[in-house]
Amino acid sequence: MREGAETYGAIGTEKSKGTVVAQLVGNTQKPTCVEVPFGGTVKELFDNHSSLEGVTAIQVGGPLGSVFKTEALANIELSFEGLTDADGILGHGGFVCYGSDFDPRSEVIEWMTFFRDESCGKCTPCRIGTQRALELLIRIGTDDEKPGDRELLDDLDDVMTSTSLCALGGLAMNPVRSSMTLWPDAFGGAGND
Repeated sequence: MREGAETYGAIGTEKSKGTVVAQLVGNTQKPTCVEVPFGGTVKELFDNHSSLEGVTAIQVGGPLGSVFKTEALANIELSFEGLTDADGILGHGGFVCYGSDFDPRSEVIEWMTFFRDESCGKCTPCRIGTQRALELLIRIGTDDEKPGDRELLDDLDDVMTSTSLCALGGLAMNPVRSSMTLWPDAFGGAGND
């Protein structure tokens, strides 16, 4: 910044100017917090400043962020638009790493419990939506799953995403959607439609 706005604006990508403070945490051998210019790939961020050894999944952008398999990171640009193009968000720059013990079903239940508890209650899509999503996620992939549960969860995703008043309700289904897409076997069970 001491070099001026023009110099700072020349750093980064066409749409994501400047730098990002990235927190690389969780099950990584070298957790760190680093400020880097936008650009390159998420994999390069880890190669240059941390490690992906033993990492199988990464949640990008905080608790409302999507989850990615590590092999996808080489194709995701480290920028707001790069994460958006990959159906994710950069959020606050958090990168939470998970190891081989990553259990997508348990994680989405924990995340949705957190979102339900954090809802301010002002809007129905978030207040009721996070509770109903949690109930569905607890059933899906178990003998308690009912026909139509997955479609109901998809419908709930659409309603919450398009009608919630703030980002909590609007983004709460991001980690659920990405986890269920990338790890469908973790959400299998006798009740599948």
